[in-house]
Amino acid sequence: MPGVSAVKVDFDKKTATVTYDADKAQPEALTTATTNAGYPTTVQE
Repeated sequence: MPGVSAVKVDFDKKTATVTYDADKAQPEALTTATTNAGYPTTVQE
């Protein structure tokens, strides 16, 4: 996805940390993309 520079997945905790450029990607777009791919997500700050 444009704007994403890194993703770190922790399978034990069932979490992913995404590093992105806020000028190129928005959290809502990221959660929509992962949900559409079959991985429902929420934003945790």
